[in-house]
Amino acid sequence: MILISFVRKRISFCQNLTLLHPKLLAFELAKLDGVGGYSGWRWIFIVEGLMSISLSLVTKFLIVDWPSEATFLTEEERLTVAVRLKEDVGSAKMDRLDRQSLQIIIKDWKIYTGALIYLTINTCGYSTALFNPTILKQFGYNASQSQVHSIPIWGTSAAVIMLVGYLSDRIRHRWGFVIFGCFFSSIGYILLLNQHHSSLRVKYMALFIVNIGVFIAHPVTIVWLSNNLAGHYKRAFGSAFQISFGNIGGIVASNLFLPNGAPLFRAGYGSALALTVVCALLSTVFMLALDRENKMRDAGRRDYRFNLCQAELENLGDDHPDFRFTK
Repeated sequence: MILISFVRKRISFCQNLTLLHPKLLAFELAKLDGVGGYSGWRWIFIVEGLMSISLSLVTKFLIVDWPSEATFLTEEERLTVAVRLKEDVGSAKMDRLDRQSLQIIIKDWKIYTGALIYLTINTCGYSTALFNPTILKQFGYNASQSQVHSIPIWGTSAAVIMLVGYLSDRIRHRWGFVIFGCFFSSIGYILLLNQHHSSLRVKYMALFIVNIGVFIAHPVTIVWLSNNLAGHYKRAFGSAFQISFGNIGGIVASNLFLPNGAPLFRAGYGSALALTVVCALLSTVFMLALDRENKMRDAGRRDYRFNLCQAELENLGDDHPDFRFTK
């Protein structure tokens, strides 16, 4: 429900706020090393875990499913939110889950392609947390100091991504930004693959390039799929599947950057570079397929669906002939 009622334009902004705060918090929590007989890293998991659990209990009562149920808003504010949501998701509907709609959801290639695209870039996103500290330690920083000195990297990434999010929405285009992010991060991976010939400054610059590139593409892939899924149930299933499947990237990343590969991580950087290429290729296929479908609808080759009964026609979601996909 939250994914459905959340305006997608804010995804990049809110996601990037999460890049900064954990680093400062982790730095302070690491100072609790030895308190209560626990290591500093254990305190990070304990405190942040308890915060997540506590907030989830509170938000259960604060977050509502629909604007009409938000008692803390005035009637005018509820109407404004409803209009914004309609502008965000369009008029295509799938608000009834029946056999027909379930088949449409399960057979939709976009959901599985979008999830695979997200898996590739999300693996690269998870991996940055694994190799960033290794390079920062080469400056002589300890683990806690590495957390603090990674903040400029995340801060720069967040600023760039918010700009990209604004531009992407302004011109209503996604593919080009995913490709740019993949291309930009690949430059950083190439530099890191050749780091034995590089100075510490070049390595540090490479961290900025990789992180900026990866986190440009990362939120756009989420929004892009959501843009192209219309209807209550289809967006709910598609978004949930994409995020769930994509989070396998955390497991993949942890097996690419193993301790015995430090500090060069040749296999890890090589694999991450390959994943950015795969992400770019899949995104291109995705864009071309969406463009082809739009042209077919413009030519009237999906107008036969207008012959369906009214109940079925109004529950087609993005299969409705009037719906146009975002490239």
